[in-house]
Amino acid sequence: MVKKILGVTVLLGIAVFGVTAAVQNPQVVSLHYYFGIIWEGPVVLALLVAVIVGFVLGLVPGFFRHLSLRRQLRQLQRAQSHQVKEAAPPTAPQ
Repeated sequence: MVKKILGVTVLLGIAVFGVTAAVQNPQVVSLHYYFGIIWEGPVVLALLVAVIVGFVLGLVPGFFRHLSLRRQLRQLQRAQSHQVKEAAPPTAPQ
Protein backbone atom coordinates (compact mmCIF):
# COMPACT_ATOMS: atom_id res chain seq x y z
CA MET A 1 0.00 0.00 0.00
CA VAL A 2 2.82 2.38 0.91
CA LYS A 3 4.59 1.46 -2.32
CA LYS A 4 1.53 2.43 -4.39
CA ILE A 5 1.12 5.72 -2.55
CA LEU A 6 4.80 6.51 -3.06
CA GLY A 7 4.56 5.63 -6.76
CA VAL A 8 1.50 7.81 -7.27
CA THR A 9 3.16 10.66 -5.39
CA VAL A 10 6.30 10.44 -7.53
CA LEU A 11 4.28 10.31 -10.76
CA LEU A 12 2.18 13.25 -9.65
CA GLY A 13 5.34 15.21 -8.84
CA ILE A 14 6.78 14.45 -12.28
CA ALA A 15 3.53 15.51 -13.95
CA VAL A 16 3.43 18.79 -12.00
CA PHE A 17 7.06 19.44 -12.88
CA GLY A 18 6.35 18.75 -16.55
CA VAL A 19 3.33 21.05 -16.67
CA THR A 20 5.12 23.89 -14.90
CA ALA A 21 8.15 23.47 -17.17
CA ALA A 22 5.83 23.64 -20.20
CA VAL A 23 4.24 26.84 -18.94
CA GLN A 24 7.60 28.46 -18.12
CA ASN A 25 9.23 27.53 -21.47
CA PRO A 26 6.92 28.49 -24.35
CA GLN A 27 9.85 29.18 -26.71
CA VAL A 28 9.81 27.80 -30.23
CA VAL A 29 12.76 25.66 -31.27
CA SER A 30 13.93 24.71 -34.72
CA LEU A 31 15.10 21.12 -35.29
CA HIS A 32 17.04 20.32 -38.45
CA TYR A 33 16.80 16.74 -39.70
CA TYR A 34 18.41 14.90 -42.58
CA PHE A 35 17.55 15.77 -46.19
CA GLY A 36 16.81 19.40 -45.31
CA ILE A 37 13.76 18.66 -43.16
CA ILE A 38 13.19 21.38 -40.58
CA TRP A 39 10.62 21.26 -37.77
CA GLU A 40 9.68 24.22 -35.64
CA GLY A 41 7.61 23.85 -32.50
CA PRO A 42 7.51 24.35 -28.75
CA VAL A 43 10.50 23.12 -26.77
CA VAL A 44 8.21 21.08 -24.54
CA LEU A 45 6.86 19.09 -27.49
CA ALA A 46 10.39 18.39 -28.72
CA LEU A 47 11.42 17.16 -25.27
CA LEU A 48 8.28 15.05 -24.91
CA VAL A 49 8.87 13.36 -28.26
CA ALA A 50 12.52 12.74 -27.34
CA VAL A 51 11.52 11.13 -24.02
CA ILE A 52 8.88 8.93 -25.66
CA VAL A 53 11.25 7.79 -28.42
CA GLY A 54 13.94 7.03 -25.84
CA PHE A 55 11.46 5.10 -23.71
CA VAL A 56 10.33 2.99 -26.67
CA LEU A 57 13.92 2.36 -27.80
CA GLY A 58 14.74 1.22 -24.28
CA LEU A 59 11.74 -1.10 -24.10
CA VAL A 60 12.36 -2.94 -27.37
CA PRO A 61 15.54 -4.81 -26.34
CA GLY A 62 14.06 -5.52 -22.91
CA PHE A 63 10.94 -6.96 -24.52
CA PHE A 64 12.94 -9.37 -26.68
CA ARG A 65 15.07 -10.38 -23.71
CA HIS A 66 11.87 -11.02 -21.74
CA LEU A 67 10.53 -13.28 -24.51
CA SER A 68 13.81 -15.17 -24.64
CA LEU A 69 13.84 -15.73 -20.88
CA ARG A 70 10.21 -16.90 -20.88
CA ARG A 71 11.01 -19.43 -23.61
CA GLN A 72 14.04 -20.64 -21.66
CA LEU A 73 11.96 -20.94 -18.46
CA ARG A 74 9.32 -23.03 -20.24
CA GLN A 75 12.01 -25.36 -21.60
CA LEU A 76 13.55 -25.78 -18.15
CA GLN A 77 10.14 -26.42 -16.56
CA ARG A 78 9.38 -29.11 -19.17
CA ALA A 79 12.76 -30.74 -18.61
CA GLN A 80 12.23 -30.67 -14.85
CA SER A 81 8.76 -32.21 -15.09
CA HIS A 82 10.15 -35.02 -17.28
CA GLN A 83 12.93 -35.66 -14.77
CA VAL A 84 10.45 -35.80 -11.89
CA LYS A 85 8.25 -38.29 -13.75
CA GLU A 86 11.23 -40.50 -14.59
CA ALA A 87 12.63 -40.36 -11.06
CA ALA A 88 9.38 -41.31 -9.34
CA PRO A 89 9.54 -44.91 -8.07
CA PRO A 90 6.92 -47.21 -9.53
CA THR A 91 4.05 -47.91 -7.18
CA ALA A 92 3.07 -51.48 -6.52
CA PRO A 93 -0.53 -52.42 -7.28
CA GLN A 94 -2.62 -53.03 -4.18
